Amino acid sequence: MNKKIIAVIVGVIGGMAAMMVINFISVMLYPMPEGLDTSDKAVMIAYIAGVPIGAKLLVVAGWMVSAFVAGLVAALIAPEGSGRTMAIVAGGILMLGGIMNIVMIPHPIWMMIIGLLQYIPLAHLGAKAAGK
Repeated sequence: MNKKIIAVIVGVIGGMAAMMVINFISVMLYPMPEGLDTSDKAVMIAYIAGVPIGAKLLVVAGWMVSAFVAGLVAALIAPEGSGRTMAIVAGGILMLGGIMNIVMIPHPIWMMIIGLLQYIPLAHLGAKAAGK
């Protein structure tokens, strides 16, 4: 398989793993109530409106760390001269996942704006941290 494709895939997996770690921390600190019907959009809107700001900030931090890690890993694996591009592709793929998340789960406007605007710049920053 092409090394560029591997770089993007492993970058995305690394970013998702980083996000899962932060989500796990968030759930430990701010557990969801027993019996919460996550399939009911009205229930989720009410729940998210009442979630503490710390929980919301952890979600945003998860998105940001995932983009940075994806960019870093993709750039480290990518062939010479393509690290930044592969990092941005990995960040773009995570951004598509973020868009799906925002569509499926109601979020405050400030979270949606930060979520959508951070993926590419932080993936690029990850590539810079990798030195590529």
